[in-house]
Amino acid sequence: MSSTQKKANRLINETSPYLLQHAHNPVDWYPWGKEALKKAKDEGKIILVSIGYAACHWCHVMEKESFENEATAAILNKYFVAIKVDREERPDLDGHFMDILTTLTGSGGWPMNMFLTPDLQPIYGGTYFPPQAKHNLPSFNSVLKSLQKQWSGDRDEMLKHLDELQSFLAKQLTPPKSGPAKKGGADPRQISVDFWQKRFDLKYGGFGDGTKFPQPSILSLVLRKAATEKNLEIAKPVLLTLDKMAAGGVRDQLGGSFHRYSVDRYWQVPHFEIMLYDNALLARTYLEAFTLTKKSRYQFVVRQILDDMLNRFRLESGCFISALDADSEGEEGLYYTWDEEEVIEILGEDTAVEFIDDFVDPIEGTIDGRSVLRLLSNIGNIDNTFLKHKESLQKLLAVRTKRVPPAMDDKIITSWNSLMVSALAKGGRVLQEPRYVKAAQVCMADLLQNSFVKGKPRHSRRGEKVGDVVFLDDYATLIQALIDLYETDFNLNHLNTASKLTNEMLQRFATKPGQPLTLTPKDQPSDIPPQIVLNDGVTPTGNSSALVALHRLALFSSDEKLEVAASNRLHNLGSHLDENPASSSELLWALDFTPKSAIEVIIVGPFKNKATQQLITTVNKKFIPGLVLAGVDSETKPKDLKPWALLNRSMIDNKPTAYVCKNLVCRLPVFSKDELEKMLDE
Repeated sequence: MSSTQKKANRLINETSPYLLQHAHNPVDWYPWGKEALKKAKDEGKIILVSIGYAACHWCHVMEKESFENEATAAILNKYFVAIKVDREERPDLDGHFMDILTTLTGSGGWPMNMFLTPDLQPIYGGTYFPPQAKHNLPSFNSVLKSLQKQWSGDRDEMLKHLDELQSFLAKQLTPPKSGPAKKGGADPRQISVDFWQKRFDLKYGGFGDGTKFPQPSILSLVLRKAATEKNLEIAKPVLLTLDKMAAGGVRDQLGGSFHRYSVDRYWQVPHFEIMLYDNALLARTYLEAFTLTKKSRYQFVVRQILDDMLNRFRLESGCFISALDADSEGEEGLYYTWDEEEVIEILGEDTAVEFIDDFVDPIEGTIDGRSVLRLLSNIGNIDNTFLKHKESLQKLLAVRTKRVPPAMDDKIITSWNSLMVSALAKGGRVLQEPRYVKAAQVCMADLLQNSFVKGKPRHSRRGEKVGDVVFLDDYATLIQALIDLYETDFNLNHLNTASKLTNEMLQRFATKPGQPLTLTPKDQPSDIPPQIVLNDGVTPTGNSSALVALHRLALFSSDEKLEVAASNRLHNLGSHLDENPASSSELLWALDFTPKSAIEVIIVGPFKNKATQQLITTVNKKFIPGLVLAGVDSETKPKDLKPWALLNRSMIDNKPTAYVCKNLVCRLPVFSKDELEKMLDE
């Protein structure tokens, strides 16, 4: 990151912390927009689109080596139009160019550097380029000079080659196939689970034998299958993975949240950035593991994640920052690592010996000679081990808070905050922790009040500046979070808002009836082609979240339009699920909410009544994929519950009453937690 105080470039007026990191580079950066694209056309210059994010370690490295270099900046400023993009602010641009880069090179990552014609045709691309050629990578300056030489000296031949390249990309980057599933085909959920079961590292958890990402969506897919089949054997590799991750250096053992990924097979040394979306999804997965197995260590990890998010990520407004940087004081991981002498000095020699035995390995799991704290033994009893070392952990944390902390990316992203609202709401109701529920409610109120412009949501904001764009993911995850909040506090306003946003989402993002939704709304100007994203990545795609939300709302609602919108889209995604089940872990979740699979539970009674709360708690402690939960407080029941048809139920014999329904057929109502538990188990 630049700390120089040189003349600011155009990025100084941006809100993105990533763009502001580059605001004093000697490069004449532009943000993406009409001014930069017009300049490229008017002057006939190649465009460099450089995409990254604020917490990206290698983005910082390339900035220091190249974008702060006066000679490199001189080449860029004379011959190119240089555009900086925050991938988190503009997932449409990032996704479009990443698809092109991975098609051309077979790999991708950040920083991503794409070179385009003034008409936005791709010329060349890569990720990190070093200042001098090494590791089979050309130097950045040699790339710049080579492209400029071709562009100025033999442009016709270059454009001829680009036409061939464009034709190739058009064939490779075809829109997702739409249509029904094959008749008599296997359940794509089973195919996907089988695919991933074969790829688990059965010794250390996760996938592969090198760099490992947590991949919570895939882990949740397998847990859902285990819960549906009532077979814990299916869940074993997931539980192994969750145990290894929780004990490993990939989890900040003092703070509680997870770093983005591990650079090794053993979850020892992480890439130290911490992302909001990772921890929201991991909290959900560990919560599912807890409700499935009843093992206390999983609820312990959930609490540590959520508490860390509340302590380090929450802003005064109530919502959450996007990320914490990997670096501090110019070094990766310095904030999080320790040497034995420090630990002994802080804890005292006698106490330190036992702590070091459990958490500090001076040989393995080190970075620059400093140890990443990780639990070395007794992994299956992590909560008790932490209780044993509670005082030592608190002392080390107190010392760490006095270090120079990693920089924070403090922009508020609607979709990521919605994921965290869902995690807090679910965590609050399962763990019976009111402060998590309150935090979810406050963040949702903040989103609805401050991340909307003229009644419509926007993708991101920072301070009082709200962005200009919105994406399908923002709508879909916000709707999901509202439903999760309703199932937690039974406030009908959440469902009414979710219904309004759903109708608006279908109007803005649907191009054809019953077809998948586009990433960008029809009424939002764009310089790139519209995208339909179906394969889930580190976060659920907008189509995945939208389809699950549609099915959930259709189960609550008497609105036939929602039922048709949900069923038609699932029908037309059948061929995609047949061909891509392994990359559709979140999209497959919608199958659990079809009328034939979903379980509807309605509880009616005075919410202050202990028996009513026992019925609600009985449902909350179960992991039942495809469950929707409605509650009616008999003392404050609204006069008109439409359109929420499921809520039109009453107490019987003046006793708190639970109804369990499936496919529009309800079992006989029950009145005790034991009766309800037995019925749910069946």
